Amino acid sequence: MARKSSKSPSKSKKKAKADSPGIFTRLRDGYETSLAGLSHVMDHAGRIGAATLIGATLILWIVGSDNLQARVAEIRAEEPTVAIELPAWADASKGPVEPFIAETIREFTTFATSSAGTDPFDHESLEKIQSSLALTGWFRSGPTVRRAPGNVIRITGEWRAPAAIVEQGDGIYLVGLDAVRMRLPASAPPPVDYLTISNPYMQPPGYNELWTGGDVEDALLLLSYLADAARTGKGFRREDLEQIAGVDLRRYVETGARSMRLKTRRGATLVWGSVPRGEGPLPGEIGYQTRLERVAMIVNGRARSEDKPGQPLVLNLEALFIDQVPSGGG
Repeated sequence: MARKSSKSPSKSKKKAKADSPGIFTRLRDGYETSLAGLSHVMDHAGRIGAATLIGATLILWIVGSDNLQARVAEIRAEEPTVAIELPAWADASKGPVEPFIAETIREFTTFATSSAGTDPFDHESLEKIQSSLALTGWFRSGPTVRRAPGNVIRITGEWRAPAAIVEQGDGIYLVGLDAVRMRLPASAPPPVDYLTISNPYMQPPGYNELWTGGDVEDALLLLSYLADAARTGKGFRREDLEQIAGVDLRRYVETGARSMRLKTRRGATLVWGSVPRGEGPLPGEIGYQTRLERVAMIVNGRARSEDKPGQPLVLNLEALFIDQVPSGGG
């Protein structure tokens, strides 16, 4: 016979209750479901926020780009102005300036203004200005050219001062104290009251190039010596220097002795002899200071030569045939 079950209904209910999820399980499952939903919402919101941020950035970029382009266009519209840093001898605000120097500065300013343009990012035009000015010989080294705010073209550099005029044939040429040729504008008036160097052996060089041959350099050395002596006033004054027209190099190479000849403004020729150097006069020549004093005596009328009229007067030898005359004499 089959046995009847002895389990009571209450015990079956307890077992069913044990097999169903507990309260903590249901809470956990609900929490995880909420987190998943929240994550989905936040992910959706993040995408919306990112899209909003990108859109806002794009709008700001477009507006900013328009503003930048407008500012660049405004800068481009500014016409260039040129500011040249000048040495004292070329600055009209500090004193009188030789007309040919003033014309040179005006030409530089006009050239830089027309070449710079209105583009603030144009560096090629600045390089063109720099190289062109360097080739004129007016700068000892290449000038610096830069564009400052307001489209101001600033030009600075180490300038070469004009020292003398070289005359050869029908041409006149400007040189610095280092015998480098400097450009004279075609529209510039000829320099006046500058010491001249005439009849050099070599042909004129290009602008910003050395006048080769050595004779022009020696002539400039002699003229510089006379100018320094005039500043000190020892046996040779500024008034004496003003009576010197320059140096004639016609016989410089022919004599073989590299002898210099001074020309006075009255047309006299004075044979100076060797150029003042560190090694002193050549054998048989008198000292440089004695020659300076002789030049002063002749050019200011305190002495006259007994040589034949028109003949060169030799200053560098011991014997010099001159008569001293009272001050103001002929």
